[in-house]
Amino acid sequence: MMADVNILVAGWATLAVIMALLWLVQYATRNAGIVDVAWAFGTGVLGVWFALAATGGDPTRGVIIATLVGIWGARLGLYLGARVMRESEDGRYHHMREALGKWAQPVMFLFFQIQALWGLMFALPMWAATQSPSPALAWHDWLGIAVFVVAFGGEVIADRQLNAFRRDPTNKGRVCQAGLWR
Repeated sequence: MMADVNILVAGWATLAVIMALLWLVQYATRNAGIVDVAWAFGTGVLGVWFALAATGGDPTRGVIIATLVGIWGARLGLYLGARVMRESEDGRYHHMREALGKWAQPVMFLFFQIQALWGLMFALPMWAATQSPSPALAWHDWLGIAVFVVAFGGEVIADRQLNAFRRDPTNKGRVCQAGLWR
């Protein structure tokens, strides 16, 4: 049990250090969108780490969970990374920076650290799921895989719909309300 706690704390601490370093990058570049990319990759990596390092459950379950969360984190991180590379700072972060004035950077640092905590919270279910005492894959494992497949497919479709919406110049300044975005 103590080993598992150490793994969880080490995972959070690693992500917190990465977020602190990326806060310095956004300070220099004035583009806080990297926090989204770091959150996606960080949560995915923590989920993989937690699924593979946890003790007490079926190792096959851990490998399946690690594979699924790794695919999710890589896809989302690459998608967001491509967006951050080709566009200026996300409007949410720009408005936050403008509204906070001289407090923008201290609040941004706190915001980046909160994202490290959120990454930990989103990765914790991977650790918990690997703790199942069931010695073999059970119905709930297959249900989880099915939910992943449907959700992952929906995420890919929604991202494609949003990209198509954003490419149309007539939609500038508007909110996508078509397809899965209704």
